[in-house]
Amino acid sequence: MKARRFIAGALALTLTGCTVGPHYKRPSTEVPAQYRGIVPGSENQSADPAFAEMKWQSVFQDEALQALIKEALTNNYDIRIAASRIVQAEASVGIARANQRPALSGSFGIENDRIPGTRVAPTFYAGALAVSYVFDFWGQFRRATEAARANLLGTRYAAYVVETTLISEVATAYFELRQFDSQLDFSKRSVVSDQDSVRINTINYRGGEYAITDVYQAQLLLQQAEAEVISLTQSIEQTENQLSILLGRTRARLPEEWLSWIKRI
Repeated sequence: MKARRFIAGALALTLTGCTVGPHYKRPSTEVPAQYRGIVPGSENQSADPAFAEMKWQSVFQDEALQALIKEALTNNYDIRIAASRIVQAEASVGIARANQRPALSGSFGIENDRIPGTRVAPTFYAGALAVSYVFDFWGQFRRATEAARANLLGTRYAAYVVETTLISEVATAYFELRQFDSQLDFSKRSVVSDQDSVRINTINYRGGEYAITDVYQAQLLLQQAEAEVISLTQSIEQTENQLSILLGRTRARLPEEWLSWIKRI
């Protein structure tokens, strides 16, 4: 009798003590209520949402930029990959949870045999129904479900990071393109002005009023302005290529309607 009790107690301890993996507990962290050096009176302005929590539509109110971001979120391949990974993670959670439930399977068949030498052909019907259930004594399926849920949360966070990074890169490239366009317009005007300076200095040099160094200096400024135009043109093309990649476009350059829209702003 004592031996039976001992065996039963050992079995109970085995079943309760051999759970696969420890229970996860989020580590406790102490976060200060506010930053040091905060502006007096700003702690009462908690009604406004933090900048990091604002929607990108509220941060970027430029219509052209909003259209570019929407197109990037729709066509960018990194976003598509992240979305497909979320679907896969959700399916993995469903599969892991299904292992904790009973499995029901059934089969049905019909067999018709003709007896040799007779016209008798009896028909036999066969059916079977089976129920199986694996008791999760050691918590294998429970830990697998927890791992699948953690993987799902990580996948969703990764997709959020991809989306935030994509929006940031599109906005950065967009503002760089506008900056290059403005600088290119200024450089082209500088080229025209420097050409006039070269012409005037050449006339004055031929008239004996200026030295030859004045003509050389004007020509040097003109060459610098022309080189700046070439450099800015290359930068604009590179930025357009970068935007095209972010937008998932097959062609390298942006369409003319987008370029005209950007330059009108």
